[in-house]
Amino acid sequence: MPKYQWNYQEIKENRNTLQQMYHEELDITEKENIKEIIEMYDNMLSLMFKTSNNYINDDCCFDDIKNFLDNQLMSYQYSDISIINMLLHSYLPFKNVYTPTDYPTDIPIIATNDELITIVNDFIHKMIPNNIQENFIESLNKYNNIHLTYNIKNRDYGGITLLDSFLNKKYIYVARDNHLMDIIKLPHELFHYVFCDCDVFTPCNYSTYYLSEIEGSFANILFGDYYYKQATINPNFFNLNFLKLYNDHIEAIVTNNALLDSVSNNKIRMNKLNKYLNYFGLPTFQNPTEIVDYLSTPLEILIKYAFGYLIAIDLYTMYQNDPEFSFYLLKNLKFIKRENDIVHLLRNNHITFMDDDYENLKKYTKKIERQN
Repeated sequence: MPKYQWNYQEIKENRNTLQQMYHEELDITEKENIKEIIEMYDNMLSLMFKTSNNYINDDCCFDDIKNFLDNQLMSYQYSDISIINMLLHSYLPFKNVYTPTDYPTDIPIIATNDELITIVNDFIHKMIPNNIQENFIESLNKYNNIHLTYNIKNRDYGGITLLDSFLNKKYIYVARDNHLMDIIKLPHELFHYVFCDCDVFTPCNYSTYYLSEIEGSFANILFGDYYYKQATINPNFFNLNFLKLYNDHIEAIVTNNALLDSVSNNKIRMNKLNKYLNYFGLPTFQNPTEIVDYLSTPLEILIKYAFGYLIAIDLYTMYQNDPEFSFYLLKNLKFIKRENDIVHLLRNNHITFMDDDYENLKKYTKKIERQN
C-alpha cells in the first residue's frame, strides 16, 4: 500500500463496527453520535474516490433573504457573546496598523509527497521544542492515517482532521493542487492531530468549542516564521496570507454584527446597516441580496478561525522567549473542555489580548508588514 494513503479495508471495517454499535445502542443521543461518526466514514470513502468534497466545504447556501436572516439570528443566539465582543473590539486596533498589500497568492510548485514530508520533518525539527518533537514525528509516521491526494476542487479548504470518538481513531486528509499552499496544509492538520483527543462531542456543549482552531492557527504562524527564514522567493507569503485571512474573518464578523443590529421585524434596515459599516470604513450594500453573497461562511466558522488566530498570536509572542512554555499553555487550553468562562480560562493561561488593547496582534502585524 502506498505511503500516506488511507487503508480502504480499515475504513470499511471501522464503519461496519460502528454500524453494529448503532443497532445495539439504546440511548437516543448516543445513537445520533454514532450515526455522525458513521457519516464521517462515508465522507472519507467519498474523498478517497473523489466523488465528493462536501465534508470540507464551509460555505452555506440560502434560498431567500428570510432564510438567511433566520440562520444568522440563530448563529448569534448560540454563539458566545463574550467571544464575539473580544473579536469586535480587536477590529479598530488591528485596522489602525494593518495595510492591505497586493502579493502573489497563486504560486505554482511541483513537489512530490515525499518532498512535502521532508519539509514537514524539517519544520518539526527547527520549530517544535525537543520535548514534544517525538509526538509529531510519531504521528507523521502513521502513514495510513494520513491521506495525501490531488484534488483541485479543494484548493481553499484543502485539509481536515477527522476524529472517531468511539473507536478512538484519528485521520488526516490533505488535498493538493500543486500550489504553494500545499506545504502548509499538513503542518496545520498535524497540530490538530497531535493536540486533539478523540472526544468531539463534549466541547460542543461549552464555549470551549470556539477554541478548536488555536493549534491550527499556531501551526500557521510558526510555519510562516519557518518559511520566512528558509525561502528565497516570496518568503513572507504565509505570514501575509494568514494576516489577510484574519482581516477577512474579522471584517465579516463586524459585518455580521452590523447586519443583526439593523434587523427589525425580520427585515434589514439598509440605512442603519450602511451607517454602521461606514463608521468602520467597510463596504456598504445596495440591496439585501449582496449581503447573502458576502456572508456565505457561517458565523461560527468565522469566530473559530479568528479567535484561534488571536490567541495563537499571544502564544507566538511567548514562543519567542520560551517555546516550551508556549506549547505547555497550548496543551492546557486544549485539555480543558468543560468551560464557559473563556476570559477566565485565557487569563489563567497568560493570554491577555483582551486586557492590553491587542498589543501583541499590533506588534506582530507591524513586524510582518516590515518584512514584506
